[in-house]
Amino acid sequence: TMSVFSEPSTAVERALELQQYTFDLNKQRPGEPPVLIRIGLHLGQVVVKDELAADALGSNVSIAWRVQSLADGGHTYMTETVFRDAQRFLRRIPGLRWANHGPYHLAGFEEPEDICEVANVALVPLKPPQGVSSIRSVRYMLRRFAPPAAWGLVTVVITLALLGAWLYLNMAGESDK
Repeated sequence: TMSVFSEPSTAVERALELQQYTFDLNKQRPGEPPVLIRIGLHLGQVVVKDELAADALGSNVSIAWRVQSLADGGHTYMTETVFRDAQRFLRRIPGLRWANHGPYHLAGFEEPEDICEVANVALVPLKPPQGVSSIRSVRYMLRRFAPPAAWGLVTVVITLALLGAWLYLNMAGESDK
């Protein structure tokens, strides 16, 4: 099911409550197959198609769904914007652990998303997505961590290196004559 919340911290609180509820439910049903829920959270604007049915549509819904598909049962994954916002408000809750598992490519989207996790470690250990690889490309890391001014500097350095190589090759060619 899809749920929409007004604040990321509220979405994370409800996800943690749901994971706690299923944990308690599973303890009450020994010998039964456990109920395990995968949760994926993303922050962004959505389009509501039918207010009565509350159908939310849009690329942000697709991102949340893909984030959820990376999680194993019992785990709550989220994109970094949800993670940063919720962590600020929920630090006071004891027993929570937070982890940024790094950038992952989500099918249908060009830009990778940092996949993060929160868990009550008494219920489930933190675990990065399994069966997929984290993306650690130089281009991604530069775009993410280098200030825009650094791109100009990189361009200047590359240009100077090319100019130096051209001059060297031309000077070497003239000394052979």
